[in-house]
Parts: sequence; structure tokens; C-alpha cells
Amino acid sequence: MNNPPSESGFFDGMALAMLTGDCWRPLAGTVPGFRPVPQNQVVLAGARDFDEAERARVENSALLVLPPERVHGEGMAGALAELPSAVRRIYLHIDLDVHDRASVGAANDYAADGGPGAEAVRSAVGAVSAAYPIAAVTLSAYDPATDRDHGVRAAALELAGQLGAAAGGRG
Repeated sequence: MNNPPSESGFFDGMALAMLTGDCWRPLAGTVPGFRPVPQNQVVLAGARDFDEAERARVENSALLVLPPERVHGEGMAGALAELPSAVRRIYLHIDLDVHDRASVGAANDYAADGGPGAEAVRSAVGAVSAAYPIAAVTLSAYDPATDRDHGVRAAALELAGQLGAAAGGRG
């Protein structure tokens, strides 16, 4: 695609484009052994606040998009069932601003209303860990200064505990 990946250039939004080989190819090329992940092997779950360029790229991609209302165990299990059989393990990237700002808290200045609650995100993560070994995890996009009631911090700590337990169970 020749359009810019994002009008804002917000780095968290650019990371997926780079992972799938859709931007910053010279930078990605400096990573030894880097191979882009095919878009049809990616589930984009809970994303809802796109600028115009981002929305167009997502709509014209092969990404498996899971809207916020389907971010829960059953919805995630359904999305995972659509992944190609070549997928053997998962890299799980959770931008903490996927959580609903109104019910969980603001993970950063970009947090938006309308996302899943903390329990729904934990349920979705449970479906991922039940279906695939998790090769790596990132919890990102957190600014403690915006999390005034510490709801996002609590959700992140619960997710970290859940993921640690899942990793220990695969031993």
C-alpha cells in the first residue's frame, strides 16, 4: 500500500504495520532474521479509534478484525478458529488502551470509550492461551499519569498474573 499507514504517526498504531511488513521496511530490514507476519495470521481485537488512513488500511487488509463487542472468550475462540493451520504459536500484544476508558480507566491520552471491560479482555486472553502456546507477550501503551483511579494498572497486573500462570502450565 502506498498511502501513509497513519496520519497521526502514533507509534503504537504503526507497530502492527511494521510487523506485517507494511511500513518502515528499511528499519525492519535491520532486524536480523526479520520476516513479516502475513496479515491473515493476525487478529486485531478491540481496535476502534482509527484515523482515516488507518481505517482504510485495516478495511483493505487481510487482518482478522474482532470488534470490541466480540472481545471475550467465545469471540476470540471464533476468531482464532479462522487462523490458517500454519499458525502454531502466538505473539500476544495487548495495548492496555483496548480497555474501555469509562469502565476501566484511561491507559494513556489516546484511550477511547467503547472498548471491552477488564473481565472480557481476560476472557479473550484465556481463549488464546487455551488454543495456542504463547511465544511472547507485550503489555503496552500505559501512562500511569492518565490512570487516575488505577483501574488500568489493576487490569494489567491481573493480565500479567494470568499470562504467567498460562506460561507455567505449558511447561
